[in-house]
Amino acid sequence: MNIMEMFKMAEDLSTKKRKRNKKNTKKRNKKVSCNNEKHELISNSLFNFLFNNDQKTISNIKTEDTTDIDDSNVNVIEIFNSFVDDAEKKIKSNINKIKDSILDLLVSKDTTSDTYSERYKDNLNAIKLVKSLIKANKKATTNQQKILSKYVGWGGLSNAFSEDETKLKNILENDFESAKRSVNTAFFTNAIIVKYMWKVLLRLGFEKGRILEPSIGTGNMFRYSNPDMYYNSKIIGIEMDILTSQIASQLLQSATIINSRYEETSLKDESFDLIISNIPFGDIKIFDKEYPEFSNYYVHDYYFLKSIKKVRDKGIIAFVTSTGVMDKRNQEIRELISKDCDFLGAVRLPSGSFSDTKVVSDIIFLQKNINKTIEPEISEDEDEESNSKKTINRDWLQSVPIKKGTDGKLFYVNEYFVNNPEMVLGEFIITSSKFGETLTVNSPQKLTTDILNKTLKYFPTETYITPINDLYMYDEDDLKVNFDENIKDGEFILLDNKIYQKQKNNLIPSSYTGDRRTKLEMYIKIKDVVKELIKEQLNGCSDDTLNLLQGDLNSLYDIFIKNFGYINARNNKKLLNQCILYSCISALENYDLDTKTYKKADIFFKRTIGVEKEFIPKTIEDAICLSFTTYGKIDIDFISEKLGKSVDDIKKELIETEIIFVDPENNSNFIYKDEYLSGYVKDKLKTAKEFLSTNSLLKRNIDALEKVQPEYVTDVSFNFGSTWIPTDIKEKFIVDTLNLDKEKFKMLYTKAMGYTLEYYSYIPRGIDAVDWGTERRHSLTIVTAILNMGDLTVVDTEYKDGKDVRVKNIEETQLALNMAEKWKAAFIDFVNSDVNILKRITDIYNELFNNYVERKFSNIFTGINTNPNIKLREHQLSAISRMIISDKNTLLCHNVGTGKTFSMVAFAEEIRRIGENRRFKNDKGEWINKPLKHKSLFIIPNHLCESNQFAKEYLTLYPQANILATSPNDFKKANRRRLISKIALGDWTSVIIPYSVLGMIPLKPSTEISMLEKNLEELNATLAFYEKNEARISIKEMEKAKENFQAKIKELSNRRVDDGLLYWEDLGITNIIVDEAHNCATCSTLKRCRSKVV
Repeated sequence: MNIMEMFKMAEDLSTKKRKRNKKNTKKRNKKVSCNNEKHELISNSLFNFLFNNDQKTISNIKTEDTTDIDDSNVNVIEIFNSFVDDAEKKIKSNINKIKDSILDLLVSKDTTSDTYSERYKDNLNAIKLVKSLIKANKKATTNQQKILSKYVGWGGLSNAFSEDETKLKNILENDFESAKRSVNTAFFTNAIIVKYMWKVLLRLGFEKGRILEPSIGTGNMFRYSNPDMYYNSKIIGIEMDILTSQIASQLLQSATIINSRYEETSLKDESFDLIISNIPFGDIKIFDKEYPEFSNYYVHDYYFLKSIKKVRDKGIIAFVTSTGVMDKRNQEIRELISKDCDFLGAVRLPSGSFSDTKVVSDIIFLQKNINKTIEPEISEDEDEESNSKKTINRDWLQSVPIKKGTDGKLFYVNEYFVNNPEMVLGEFIITSSKFGETLTVNSPQKLTTDILNKTLKYFPTETYITPINDLYMYDEDDLKVNFDENIKDGEFILLDNKIYQKQKNNLIPSSYTGDRRTKLEMYIKIKDVVKELIKEQLNGCSDDTLNLLQGDLNSLYDIFIKNFGYINARNNKKLLNQCILYSCISALENYDLDTKTYKKADIFFKRTIGVEKEFIPKTIEDAICLSFTTYGKIDIDFISEKLGKSVDDIKKELIETEIIFVDPENNSNFIYKDEYLSGYVKDKLKTAKEFLSTNSLLKRNIDALEKVQPEYVTDVSFNFGSTWIPTDIKEKFIVDTLNLDKEKFKMLYTKAMGYTLEYYSYIPRGIDAVDWGTERRHSLTIVTAILNMGDLTVVDTEYKDGKDVRVKNIEETQLALNMAEKWKAAFIDFVNSDVNILKRITDIYNELFNNYVERKFSNIFTGINTNPNIKLREHQLSAISRMIISDKNTLLCHNVGTGKTFSMVAFAEEIRRIGENRRFKNDKGEWINKPLKHKSLFIIPNHLCESNQFAKEYLTLYPQANILATSPNDFKKANRRRLISKIALGDWTSVIIPYSVLGMIPLKPSTEISMLEKNLEELNATLAFYEKNEARISIKEMEKAKENFQAKIKELSNRRVDDGLLYWEDLGITNIIVDEAHNCATCSTLKRCRSKVV
């Protein structure tokens, strides 16, 4: 019996008792009321205890005075007391686990105290607390973390070691010397600087990865970071000071904190995506036995050199350091860095940006590039305030002299800051110190977020690409191997009370803590029950099993929404959407437009997956349906087997009943009646008559085809732009209308270029711009636009805000459109007034378009295993049949609300099932199974992806479906490679993507070149046609188009291939389904309007 059942039993017993005592005395009612309050207290206490971790609840339940409880209700209390006694040990254990849960203190505001004395006091409080926690072997609570977070180190409090040495020795004990040594290097980073650095990293494309902080201090670099970035990353920090590293471990409990010096820490080369730090600086030299060649460099230079070794190719280094790295005249260190890294940019901070120090510092961003052959691309970034473009010069190797002061003294500054003064947050001035005059940066205003943010636009965008999987972030010992095919790639699971996400065959440990971890754990439990529900339904489980699982699902879901809100809520989606099965789980909720809330889906209360039962055909019609359902076609051997008749008998019966017809061109092949008696039936009739002498069975074909021949149509629909109307008819109409000299007029048509009109003479203005044209769109321009479905918009150029702006001229555009309608009407009159032309057009129409009989797709598919609560309509079943059987493209031109989505979804699922049944006969007559794994790609409007509506409808019809639902956010550059890899490598029935990302999945350059070469072939053929007809203007346009194609082919040929990128051809897509296809752009000719009067 689970806890929810206990609550329900108590409630039921209490309710029954109230009903029995309804007619009792007032005193009795008062006692019952008291009893009910006791029951409610017990229920609430247990719930609080289990889900709010209130340990006092146990004693409250057991010691509560029960003298007023009447005898008939004692059983209830005894049951609960017994339950508590039995569960007490487990509950206490769970509470201890919760107390030991991992907490990371990520904050948005700097809580550092302002004065020297306050910071000194904060340090002492933090030291005392961390020592007591270590002694008790405990992790800090959230409140304790707030105390620890105020620790600021001793970099700005060095006087304390001389003023309060004895006191500090007593408190610090063995850590005194370590703390004292840190005064030269421990300066903690301002919160707004840290936040700014993460903003730059986001702009560069960094969203998650394996991150190293080689001088972590107490963890400021992460405590002010983006939470999503932090929790999706593997954090490793190094801190040489014992005490500081202990505090960092308490503040960032999910991170790995190493108490060591950077030079003494052994780390795998090229194993980090990002190395970020406010590194130590000064005239200190160190020795690293791993890299003894770095021993002659100062500490800040050393940090750069070692970090380049440890960051992976295309990884990023983001350091706060002294100005020496950028400004020193000896450029050796910059050349060493530049050898393996691209310089992405830097910001020079003003003096006083760090507490208790007037030092001037730089923030430098680098990207490792071991195959560097050219300088990083210079980008142009738009200044949103001025709408002007600023070209960033990223040269940084040279240190150049600048003159300062009244005597024009020379100081050396990096050329990057001279060329890009906007990256210096203040003014260069001279200050005097005991070391003489130095160059500093002074700012009249305090450093703020707004000042820093103004420099963001000068950094390049999306230079960092997230690797396809996270396996590289973990040591082999940290990874668990899992080959369970029931756990999908990208799915979250709970194992040994730890959360993992599967990637390939490895389980990646989750770093989420606190509420996020609790939320994710609850979600996983719901997901597991849903998977079990689907599995049991597919296996035809009993109603008792179904009800038991649905009870668990309802209980878990109710607890989830009570604590975290709806699964589809935006704040939940952001976390849970990282699970590959989120689309499935989010379909548990249906949005109610009336109440503006979510309601539980059918799976909570009903059986949503029908049981597939073996269908035994008794008639040949039944066997045909089963054959189509199984193989998508008529399989005579299969029908023979199912009906227990010989193949010859089945074949004879099918022919005599005209269910199948012999193929005139292949007598061993047979065609189903729906297919044969439709399509281009005139051509089929000619072919049958042609081969009649070779096979007498074709007489049936001829008789059947003659019955379905379409009648001659006299009422023909056409318009001026119809491409099937001969060019000479249109040419005569134009010549007669405009009174042109026929010998000087050319009208040409090619598939590639559409219609081209040229007239080598003069058209009177009254005709050209008044009767049949306008001042802004002359007659032949309008005609060409009509023929090529071109645009007649008239645009004016106006000068606004210092630049030319194109503005639509509404009046002139409307005049042009009205004139186009006049041309169209005149053409209809022209044709109808000439009997011969009308007869010719009618004959052509009947030959081209009245040769075709639309196929009627009867519902020949039975046993589709959809949600049994949903009954597909007849037209939907016919549409599914058509899509499966037809070997051509299909348009579902159904009205709104007629169920196109279900038709498309059912097609994808059934074509997959049929493909898995595919078989062929070998040379020996043996059946060989050759399954085809259909993978359908749904391209749908963005809003249906973002809301997950399409995926929910899909899973409503097929709850067991194996789909991958995406959104535009999934195709951000940081995620794109990984997602495309999932599409390609996953055994999905369907993949759902939004319109806006289709162009983000690239074709192979070789494919694009092949397509362009075909276009070029067509252009060459068209060019030859124009040259033959002496169309000089068109030839000029064609040559220009040809040059563009050749340039594009050359560009693609020289494009560097990204070995880690999968292309469209690699995805394994077999079917493409475009929802609301009218939103997609139509194909066009190379150029819409071509007309010229010479």
